[in-house]
Amino acid sequence: MKHLGLLGTLLLILACVGLVVYPLLASESSKFFVFFTAKWCVSCQKMKKELGDQDALIGYRVVLVDIDKYPQLAKKYNIKCVPTYIILDKNRKELKRGEGYRTPDELGSWIRSSEE
Repeated sequence: MKHLGLLGTLLLILACVGLVVYPLLASESSKFFVFFTAKWCVSCQKMKKELGDQDALIGYRVVLVDIDKYPQLAKKYNIKCVPTYIILDKNRKELKRGEGYRTPDELGSWIRSSEE
């Protein structure tokens, strides 16, 4: 089996324990949209509900990471507040980072701007 790396391992763990991973419309060469969240974060919960309707995420592997359940990932990605969302390329290199609540339109524009 080839080496998965930290994010690949995370995806496998999340899939096995039933946490939220949305790889359905993504290919193996896709970018990742990693959304760091927490149950106690009101803005996170609102954004999380809106992610499913976000057309700009088609073609991305969407990974939701609860910082209280996975503090080692929050530390690795230097998460200082939630919500924080990161776009990673297919090689897991960080391309773009955002923090704080964004409306669906704002988030869609933010995601699309990373593709330019």
